[in-house]
Amino acid sequence: MIRVGSLLAGCALASCASVGELRDRPPIIDVQTEKSVNQVAGCVSEQWSRQKGTTVNTMIIENGVVVSIGWHYYSTPVTEAVLEVTDEGQRRRVKLISRFKKMKEKNIEAYREALKPCLT
Repeated sequence: MIRVGSLLAGCALASCASVGELRDRPPIIDVQTEKSVNQVAGCVSEQWSRQKGTTVNTMIIENGVVVSIGWHYYSTPVTEAVLEVTDEGQRRRVKLISRFKKMKEKNIEAYREALKPCLT
């Protein structure tokens, strides 16, 4: 019982949110590209998978793909950020959503840097 309580408390402190809950938040980065959905999603998955101690997942959605990055708090998965890539005809919309309501500028910049080669 104590372990379950501490896991729930830890999850609350870590601001646990599901991929679906994160997708409902406003994006911290919202750009467009001419690259295909699969090109962007594949590139981002590769970039994010280079970070030690993280887990990268991909999920197909209507008109696109969602790539998420996170880690585990004990056995509880914690999603840090979600990248949603959707096909809008001539261009693809790329939105980055973070679990943090206010992400530090240096962290946003790190995500932008990881996205650059995937968008051009």
